Amino acid sequence: MLGFRLAGLALYYSATRAMRQFFIRRWRWRSCVPMTVLMYHYVGSDCTAPWVTSLAAFRRHVEWLSEHTDVVSLSEIQRRLAVGNTALRPCVAITFDDGYAANLDKALPLLLDAGMPVTFFVTATNMLNRQPFEHDLERGQTLRPISQRELRDLADSGVEIGSHGLTHADYSRLSETELIREIAESKIALEDLIGRPVRSLAVPFGQPRQMTDVVFRIAREAGYDCVCSAYGGYNVPGRHHYHIRRFHGDDSLLRLMNRVTVDPRLVWKTLFRDPISSEPVKESSYSPPVQVNHLLTSDDESSADKDKQTHSIGCASVPIVVLPFLNDTTCCLSDRPTLGGRP
Repeated sequence: MLGFRLAGLALYYSATRAMRQFFIRRWRWRSCVPMTVLMYHYVGSDCTAPWVTSLAAFRRHVEWLSEHTDVVSLSEIQRRLAVGNTALRPCVAITFDDGYAANLDKALPLLLDAGMPVTFFVTATNMLNRQPFEHDLERGQTLRPISQRELRDLADSGVEIGSHGLTHADYSRLSETELIREIAESKIALEDLIGRPVRSLAVPFGQPRQMTDVVFRIAREAGYDCVCSAYGGYNVPGRHHYHIRRFHGDDSLLRLMNRVTVDPRLVWKTLFRDPISSEPVKESSYSPPVQVNHLLTSDDESSADKDKQTHSIGCASVPIVVLPFLNDTTCCLSDRPTLGGRP
């Protein structure tokens, strides 16, 4: 079945390449080209969990991204969300969740050799106590988290450090007091250790049920510049700014290529299926010169015919062709933007 799906995705990718370039040129006129953030967890061959990416696959990812995209920092993604993005080449950021020590020996050297910036989101308690993650122990794995010294060295080398919470808890099950502890105290603990600001938060699990208005409010009050989810989606200037959407980087190079080159189906999902908080946004610390209203509560939509729709992407109205046979129920074209609840 997986081979059938990938074969269908390959056909879809080839058939829509010209369409993608057309839309990107249109979005470029309004500085609204969507951007992609990739999320990895553990790179290696000694674990078979669904959130693991093999070293061989990750190497292919890095090589393709280096040749075909501009890989920038997460901070640069957020800056372009505020001031606009006009790049014709896909703009991508790379992030790692949890804080596994093995990534320092396997994934990080590949990124450094390619000159690619990266953000490591670290779960504070597991790092401080050298305690393996519960979801790994349940699978009989004892994968070592990063140590305090390794984290300091990582930050000193220029790698951006973000928070992945205090204990990798499910935020949908926590009270507001518990959320404050998870979100605010993890930031303080990491900042005290590395001696520099921690500006970004990656919500554990990162599904819509965890991405609540309360979580965003607490994160803003704690001083974070952005909050990252894990259920897929693009980041569109003029619409998104504080909430950073991320795609999972699995073993499939084809899925990565399809996502990074802006799949029209996934743009549509991002714009019209993604819950968007109506809460006003705290200004980022870099004070962008152009203030953008990125939390739109509605989009203007008009239909020319049953196969074409005009969708508002923040500052631009762009025609997006919605093909009836490319819907979410067509299994052979499924892109699986999430991991079924486990980032």
